[in-house]
Amino acid sequence: MFKKTSIFIFLAAMLVAGSSPAMAEKIGVVDMQRVLNMSNAGKNASATLNAKGEAMEKTLTAKRNDFEEERKGFEKKAAMMSAEAREDKQRELRIKYTDLRDLERKYAEELKRLESSLREGILNEVIEMMEEIGKKEGYFLIMDKMEAGVVFSQPSLDLTDRVIRDFNARWKPRAAAAKPAAKPAAKPVAKPVANK
Repeated sequence: MFKKTSIFIFLAAMLVAGSSPAMAEKIGVVDMQRVLNMSNAGKNASATLNAKGEAMEKTLTAKRNDFEEERKGFEKKAAMMSAEAREDKQRELRIKYTDLRDLERKYAEELKRLESSLREGILNEVIEMMEEIGKKEGYFLIMDKMEAGVVFSQPSLDLTDRVIRDFNARWKPRAAAAKPAAKPAAKPVAKPVANK
């Protein structure tokens, strides 16, 4: 009983000491998933991923349709084919079906790698920026809400909107810098005046 009371008193003393202004540490939390979803870089990555996925799906749809047409054509003609021709066509269709499934898997893996690469690139930049904020403004700790398992925090600790705003400001110039510079207008060339 004495041991439990001692631990309780020790914890209470730590809480009181920790709540004094001199001991207060600056802590922040960031919802990294929201940063990924709402930042310009995250939206751009999402658009890139969607465009790539749509192009892949278009290719797959065309290949599926071609396969289905060929399969239906075979079913209509199968009764009139020789046994050997029928077996050859069935083998050919099995190979095409396997190739189609392999392509679906390849595209899915490719999309997953692209998503991971885009996500990792954004997160690395955001973390670097948050480290700068932390050092510059004297934060003791900045946590990712989801990774740290934060269930509740005071709204005043949430840096998510600020991180999105600051990251967007950093990201804009880089996006603009990636665009080719406009060529200066050509100066008009003076034409020689013909002597009369």
